[in-house]
Amino acid sequence: MNHELGFAALMPAQLVSVSMPSPGTVDHSVAECSLLEKIAGRVPGIIFKFKLMPDGRSCFPYMSAAVTRMYNGITPEQLELDATPFFAFRHPDDAQALVASVLRSAQTLSPWDHEYRLILPEVGVVWRHGNGLPERQPDGSVAWFGFITDITERKRTENQLRVASVVFESSGEAMAVVDPQGRMQAVNQAMVTLTGFSRQALQSAPLSTVVGGLTPDLALTDVLAEMGSHWQGACLGWRSDGRSFAAWLRLKSADWVEIGSQAAVLIATLSDRSPLPLSSSHSANGSGLDPLTALVSRRLMVERTRCAIEFASAMRHPMALIYIDLDYFMEVNNMFGHQVGDQLLQEVAQRLKACAGKTDTVARMGGDEFAVLLQRKGAVTAAEEMVKQFVSLLSEPFYLGGEEIFVTASIGIVEYPKDAQDVNDLLVCADRSVYQAKEEGRNKVQHFDDQMLAKARRRRRISDALRVALPQQQFSLVYQPIVDLQTRKVVKAEALIRWQCPKLPGVGPAEFIPVAEDLGLIQEIGEWVFQQVALMARDINMQLAEPIQISINKSARQLTAGDSSALWLERLASLNVPAHWIGVEITETLLLDGRPSVQNALWRLRQGGVQLSLDDFGTGYSAMSYLLRFELDYIKIDQSFIRDVVRPRGRAIVEAIVVMAHKLGLRVIAEGVEDQRVLSILQEMGCDYVQGYYFSPPLAQADFLSWVQRESVWVG
Repeated sequence: MNHELGFAALMPAQLVSVSMPSPGTVDHSVAECSLLEKIAGRVPGIIFKFKLMPDGRSCFPYMSAAVTRMYNGITPEQLELDATPFFAFRHPDDAQALVASVLRSAQTLSPWDHEYRLILPEVGVVWRHGNGLPERQPDGSVAWFGFITDITERKRTENQLRVASVVFESSGEAMAVVDPQGRMQAVNQAMVTLTGFSRQALQSAPLSTVVGGLTPDLALTDVLAEMGSHWQGACLGWRSDGRSFAAWLRLKSADWVEIGSQAAVLIATLSDRSPLPLSSSHSANGSGLDPLTALVSRRLMVERTRCAIEFASAMRHPMALIYIDLDYFMEVNNMFGHQVGDQLLQEVAQRLKACAGKTDTVARMGGDEFAVLLQRKGAVTAAEEMVKQFVSLLSEPFYLGGEEIFVTASIGIVEYPKDAQDVNDLLVCADRSVYQAKEEGRNKVQHFDDQMLAKARRRRRISDALRVALPQQQFSLVYQPIVDLQTRKVVKAEALIRWQCPKLPGVGPAEFIPVAEDLGLIQEIGEWVFQQVALMARDINMQLAEPIQISINKSARQLTAGDSSALWLERLASLNVPAHWIGVEITETLLLDGRPSVQNALWRLRQGGVQLSLDDFGTGYSAMSYLLRFELDYIKIDQSFIRDVVRPRGRAIVEAIVVMAHKLGLRVIAEGVEDQRVLSILQEMGCDYVQGYYFSPPLAQADFLSWVQRESVWVG
């Protein structure tokens, strides 16, 4: 028997139709067929018996019904006596190898196992896997008993994996295949280059080896399942030498990947997002660094905080933000100059960095404000410990410009997600906690609480409403009389702003003025107040025998925002309002501002005839040198001292202020006078003017005019 010649009948061009033994002579029984059919119905593929006769004829004495599905409609009956239809779909490129595999199995009686392609009409190329055990038959033929399965999808997946493997290894981005336990099962060369770890060190290591903020036992697949099939956000990357870098992490589900027997369900991509080194082509601002301290800038800090919130939410762990505001930093600038002030900020930045962990982000938020973002495990506890260390370091003196300088800080600590759920609210909460620390006397550490949150939300509502208050004419002015204790006449009045907000009734100036300053609205509001007061002074003084001076409160932000002194004097002249009919009340904060522009603006107003009053004297720094430096006309003693004047120590303080002011040629106005006893004591001291509810509350313009005309001579 020549098997090689006989098997050539299987080649497409030489397929022959032969007459096989009649059905009655087929070598299987009805019972055997019934049993095979039952088995075949539960097998995902074809069960077959294939015979190759010595003369080259071939047939399938048994073929399960699955052949109809896998071979384009061929039935088992068509193949029982002649195998020709079965071989009609072979891919021409695979025909020779298929023949060789069957021939080799027939000659050696070794198991047949071969993968090959078919070309099916309207389907295209598909893959099949055949395997069977050969047996020599008594008639000299060889029979195989085996299976044929559809491996098309497996072949497609293998091809995808081959392509993915090439892309994975050749990608410029650092990538890792991560299993459900968060361990890296494969990394590419870019990951090795980025982190400095070897492939051996990263193999089976937790992803937390190269990504900060993760815990080694974190089930990343459970986390990703809650968010969908992918997530991305900012994080900190780790290098083999222990250094961290700003990074961007992308996680994507890839549960079709398998490495060995372990399903690898995540593809992690890590990108370096560190600022570029400073050079002639990259400014500090462009790289996200503060040019003075080389810390992260506010803009970059806000972006990192936003991404950190997403990361903390995804990884289900809290994070903390520390906000730091130096106390009395303006004094350092004014006393020692801005150069020393800048050096102080640089030194503070270095001490702050010394306290921060290597995974923490330290930023200068602007001016004398700093922030630290902690994303590590146990961030809240770590923040408290870090603040203690920083306060201790800050208590040590700074030696700058030949001077020994001491500073303190008001510090706030906020937590995500307990205190806020987005970056804007987190920063608002941080600001409120610092504000609370300052209110409690400065040099304090304040955790954010729910009460502050309510205040912060109210502040936001006030901010939103303030933006439309002036265009919608919601502001009005009231006037409180100031009485001359010697002549017993009303000689002055203080203009006070009121806000009739339809959404927030009862919001007073003490609450909305600081918000207007922060929003940059105070300049516009201040100009409106000046215009109204100038018109009011003109109208009321045209009806009085003796003119009354109307005082305007000018905030520090209003004056430092721009010099409007010349414009004010021009407006007064155009309205035919003498400058001495207008007074300006300033606080000690303005006196502390050493900028020439501020001093020049006050000097121009004073030279133009506008009188200046120092408001709330005694509640600020009360440095005597400022009273000598500026030409003032009045000192207004804060009502907190006036209420206490009935006590010996309180009386001594007020009396000392009155004597000192008179020695300096200044006149004194006592605020908050509410009863006859206080009034009598002030008269005995020689106080010049008094203001308070004992005489009148603040009045609307028409009511004020009526009151002045009715009480033009006051009888005590």
